[in-house]
Amino acid sequence: MEEATPEQLSQLNELQQQIEELENILSTNVISTTEPEVEEATPEQLSQLNELQQQNEELENILSSKLNPTKDNLVKSTSNAKKSSKSTDKKIEQKILKTLQKQNQKLDDIENKLHKSTIEKTIESSQIDAYCVKCKTKRIIENPEETTMKNGRPAIRGKCSVCKCKVFRIVKKKK
Repeated sequence: MEEATPEQLSQLNELQQQIEELENILSTNVISTTEPEVEEATPEQLSQLNELQQQNEELENILSSKLNPTKDNLVKSTSNAKKSSKSTDKKIEQKILKTLQKQNQKLDDIENKLHKSTIEKTIESSQIDAYCVKCKTKRIIENPEETTMKNGRPAIRGKCSVCKCKVFRIVKKKK
């Protein structure tokens, strides 16, 4: 329910004061017709009085409709409330989705860093060997370099420690 604004209330008060003044003028003119000093109400004043009374009635109707809503007004206000709640629900869902996407991205970044660091530790801590096709035996990899294959699996690339040809080893996936 909407309440009357201060502007509307002040307009209503002004109109009521003007009506009272005009009614006082009319009543004094009707009562004191014997006194020659008091003027009678002119047709202009009467028309102003009628206009002010109509404006007063209109404002009172507006105020009463806002203060005492009908079924139509209630239906409109509830439908507006439902629309606004739907739009706020959509906004909230969008915010939640954005935050979830950001969190998933952060988790992926952390997993990648963790996985890379574990492979680097294994490279640094122990000598990794790979099968050398030219030597036909397993050899220690010189200058091991971590890579990722097209299918996303991690691998280590480097050179054979004896013949210096390229060697390649697929590393286990970390779950």
